[in-house]
Amino acid sequence: MKLNNLVVFCYDFPHFKTKLGLQLLDLFGPENCTIIGAPLENLKISESEIRTQTNETEYLHPREVCDKKNWDYFTFGHNSSETKNLLTELKPSFGLIFGSRILSNDVIEKFNEGILNLHPGLLPENRGLNTIQNAVLKNIPQAVTLHFINNEIDMGRKIFTELIDVKTSDNLFDIQKKITNTEMKIVKNLFEEKIDLNSFYTLETKIPLNKIVGEELKDDFPRLFDNYKNNYSKILNAYK
Repeated sequence: MKLNNLVVFCYDFPHFKTKLGLQLLDLFGPENCTIIGAPLENLKISESEIRTQTNETEYLHPREVCDKKNWDYFTFGHNSSETKNLLTELKPSFGLIFGSRILSNDVIEKFNEGILNLHPGLLPENRGLNTIQNAVLKNIPQAVTLHFINNEIDMGRKIFTELIDVKTSDNLFDIQKKITNTEMKIVKNLFEEKIDLNSFYTLETKIPLNKIVGEELKDDFPRLFDNYKNNYSKILNAYK
């Protein structure tokens, strides 16, 4: 299914996943699309003491890319009245998230087909933040799940999950890179119409959202991570 009349949600500041996604949009995506960049918010969310990403600072602002390509770019809060009015005017078929906070139901309902999200974890087992760390703690595979969102966090209509291979030599940064690369491979396949968006099932679960993996596990996590990697083939096979 072709992603016609596409709206892309991203952040209005330099952001790694947004940068990679816009590069693929340029190379493989539809010619006509609209980009909505959400301004930076100061969120009261604790960061994990166990990092999976480097501290490097991104350098390319999404607006620079969009101006270069003459794409329609708007700096609106994703749940703002400005965004809702714009969507009413556009009557979009599909949305695609490269970066966003939780979208409200009245934004989601503006899309004829739905809004696609790439979640860096196995759904429904690994909902919320810190998916790499929580996969280790739960002894479940690292994964990327493509799904249409709804008004619940990391729920909606699941299209498929791609499991990630983990080697005993991998560190957390290696796994994060593998997940990002898998997300971008899926985006490329979406743009090339290699994914059947009509084949999905509804995510239903009573599994709670992940907790932030904090200081209390920092000392014990290396041992847990080594055990996880050593047993990963068994963990992976259980989900294939």
